[in-house]
Amino acid sequence: MKANSCLLLTLIFLNISAVLCCHAELVLHWPLEEGSGITTAEISGNGHDGVFTNPDANNAWTITALAPVPSGTTAAVNMRKVAASDNYKGVTGKVERSVSAWIKTTELNGNICTWGRDTPSEKFVFRTQSQNGTQGAIRCEVNGGFIVGTQPVVDNNWHHVLAVVPPLEAPDVINIRLYVDGELQGVSASTSKALNTGDLNVFFAGEDNFGQVDEIRIYNHALNPVEINALAGVHDPYANAVTTDAPEAWWRMGESTGTRVANEGTVMAYVDGKANNFPPSDTYVPGLIVCSQNRALRFNGSDSWVGFPNHDVLNTAANYAAKTMESWLMLSAFSTNDPYRVIYEQGGLTSGFNQCVELVNSNYFLRSGAWSKQGGNRFPKLYPVVPIETGVVYHAVSVYDGAKTCLIKYLNGACVAAMSNVNITNVLAHADQVAVGMKNGATLFSPSTSAGGTNSFNGVIDEVATYNKVLSFERIQEHYVIGSGNNLGLRKGVTRGVMLNYDADNDNGAVGYIKDSIGTLDVNAGKNLFDFALNGNVTHVTLSDHLLAGVTNAWRFDGSSSATTESFRSITGYAYMNSAAVELLFKPADLSGDEVLFESGGEKQGISLALNGSLLRLHVRDSITVSADALFDLNQLPASQRRGFIHATGV
Repeated sequence: MKANSCLLLTLIFLNISAVLCCHAELVLHWPLEEGSGITTAEISGNGHDGVFTNPDANNAWTITALAPVPSGTTAAVNMRKVAASDNYKGVTGKVERSVSAWIKTTELNGNICTWGRDTPSEKFVFRTQSQNGTQGAIRCEVNGGFIVGTQPVVDNNWHHVLAVVPPLEAPDVINIRLYVDGELQGVSASTSKALNTGDLNVFFAGEDNFGQVDEIRIYNHALNPVEINALAGVHDPYANAVTTDAPEAWWRMGESTGTRVANEGTVMAYVDGKANNFPPSDTYVPGLIVCSQNRALRFNGSDSWVGFPNHDVLNTAANYAAKTMESWLMLSAFSTNDPYRVIYEQGGLTSGFNQCVELVNSNYFLRSGAWSKQGGNRFPKLYPVVPIETGVVYHAVSVYDGAKTCLIKYLNGACVAAMSNVNITNVLAHADQVAVGMKNGATLFSPSTSAGGTNSFNGVIDEVATYNKVLSFERIQEHYVIGSGNNLGLRKGVTRGVMLNYDADNDNGAVGYIKDSIGTLDVNAGKNLFDFALNGNVTHVTLSDHLLAGVTNAWRFDGSSSATTESFRSITGYAYMNSAAVELLFKPADLSGDEVLFESGGEKQGISLALNGSLLRLHVRDSITVSADALFDLNQLPASQRRGFIHATGV
């Protein structure tokens, strides 16, 4: 801590909200709300109004049993073909696009939207189908090639259906993503064919006797999961949180069938993966996050794995000064014959990153690695001391921060480990491919060698994401809280990023220690690593007066007692060497003498928040002679406030 650091004592709460900006341009929108007549207005501002090709308007509209459109709807088109009246040709060429509609039909082979030229590669059709794969599923075809989803939609119920052509220099129909009710579909059948839509035929939607169609939208960009969920009326706050943080790669592992594992990150389709050696049954299982219908992949511990190709953004074109790896997992027991099991890995023996599990004497440990061979030496950062158990869902995040030359490990919303090596700031680019669930070539488990065997994960892996940046603790904790439903014992409205949380309302008063609700690690005979042991007469009391609504309990110290822990060294140091904050509520019996509220460190380096009589002092020291103080005299407060609980934050 430098002497010129800024020290604050404050009573101010800051509430920070993330703002999501949608990037896609809406080029056609037929809300289909007229309810009568043979024309419909296009409201994107591009003037592509629609007209029924069959001029008989009888039975052309329905105003009952309408689609559950999030923005509301008053009418839909009933069994009619609607064409653009201004000769609009749709999104053409190789341009990325998204096609969205609500449909209600029993027609196995019915048109949703069509445009282009009826020659190989140049036609673009979005429809239901019965020829290949799942009967009654949605299908995109380009004359000569097609891709088919997995969920039938011809059940005479309303469904939101959507097709996305991702941004590619040479797109193929098999790169298209298909969504039903906001859920990414697996691939039940496909035939490869280049996509290069012609500009001959006018765009039209629906067809006579198809069923009902509502809310037709065309975008000239690939929609992201948040935008897709918004159109489908799906509540998936975890998808919202991850999309806000813009991972380069995000494999949700929820396709339900087929071998494609789609990347829904910012370089979507460039790094789609392939699921290898998964049986057709008992592969896709319920997902590990509580707030999504998305599924997860079960790995067999023998030979199942997911492989991804090299990509400039992900691993091959840069020296990486920052990387965040995020995954959800539930481990099953495995044999000591292969003690290391891969969760995620990229790179090889020279440079790379990974997350893995190690089995040591019947105990399982979560490990992370970041290494690079520079100047003839390989500098690994491996921290094998985060214990986990089988059958338990974990949110694991590993952050490599080259600016601080450290690797930081987070588990279930807690910062649990950090390790540094000053010899390395960047991890060099690496051409070895990326894999989930098994070693794809080679990866580094120890400072010098790669272990033998396949290193196949045994258990469930879900929601794997990678970021070419340091994801903040606030965002990591937000992902865990949303995905798990566990609020970490934090009160509603508390800003994420709290490392340790001691709230008497979380305890029943009979446990004999002050419980940390965040850093919950069962590593010492059932004792939480970050709990405070009580020394002397410390009692758990019920409050009758307090400042914050909902605060009903506290710990009472008698002037000679204390609560101590030696564990702060496990989470301080390189992970948070530049800033820290301590916040608490306290009610002094009087304002005389010297009394410590909180302290960490020792004579040379440390931090303390204490009372010197009426003077509240935040003291930070970098050495015996270098220190800084922030002071506030509590006598400046009105007498009525001095008699109650005082809320203090030292920064």
